[in-house]
Amino acid sequence: NPFLGREGVTGCGPYRIDQWVSNQYLRLKRKESWWGSSFRDSSINFSAYPAEITFRIIPEEANAISALKEGLLDFMATDINPANFKSMSEDSTLIRKVNFITGPPIRYVYLALNNRSPLLNQPETRKALARILDLDQLQKNLFQGYAQRIIAPFQPAKSYYDNSLPLIPFDIEQAKSYLTQAGWVDNNGNGTLDKKLNNRVTELKLRLLVTPGGLGQLVAIHMQEQALKVGISIEIIPKPIHLVLETVKNHDFEIAALSDSQFPGPD
Repeated sequence: NPFLGREGVTGCGPYRIDQWVSNQYLRLKRKESWWGSSFRDSSINFSAYPAEITFRIIPEEANAISALKEGLLDFMATDINPANFKSMSEDSTLIRKVNFITGPPIRYVYLALNNRSPLLNQPETRKALARILDLDQLQKNLFQGYAQRIIAPFQPAKSYYDNSLPLIPFDIEQAKSYLTQAGWVDNNGNGTLDKKLNNRVTELKLRLLVTPGGLGQLVAIHMQEQALKVGISIEIIPKPIHLVLETVKNHDFEIAALSDSQFPGPD
């Protein structure tokens, strides 16, 4: 039924789909007669200024940045590597043509732990993992100071965000203590902790799923390096995002680097 496909999609917003070329662009045109136009003076949400909007699909960040510099894009609303954003915002030539805007964070990055895994089903092990990440260092160096640490998967602007909860500290020694409490010991002296699970000696070797490239993989490398200090071996497994989500759904993982978004305004 074409009406249920891209040709029939219209919705109640001010724009309709004019042309959609997969993996290239999506062009929207403003509706000639839209019900919300009569309310445009009451709220900015009812304003629709451009007569036409074209969303271009540019998978590689370097190509998108080049298009922006060449004037082929009017707006770039995507997750830009913080180092690239900082570099461009300090380019004296570029800042005469482009406005660089930072606002309330919409996306948050997190590490999902598979509590069903026999390797992670004890809270002490998960507490240890939380303490081997030097998030202040990542915030300063990897995210160039643009990121904000949070204590829960909610926007800090939300009324129900609990600012009284303390941030989890970076503490290698405390992580080691938690692992000892969970029964993990390096019995054979090879540098990787182990213990008996289901009557078998099992080493603390974890699989960390990431999407190729990007910040998630850099966070994974940081975690891999820090984990070695407490006797945990982490294998980084790059996969396209749809395969990462499928693997997570099937619980065939220990750790997954993921992200989600939440609008900072009222619910």
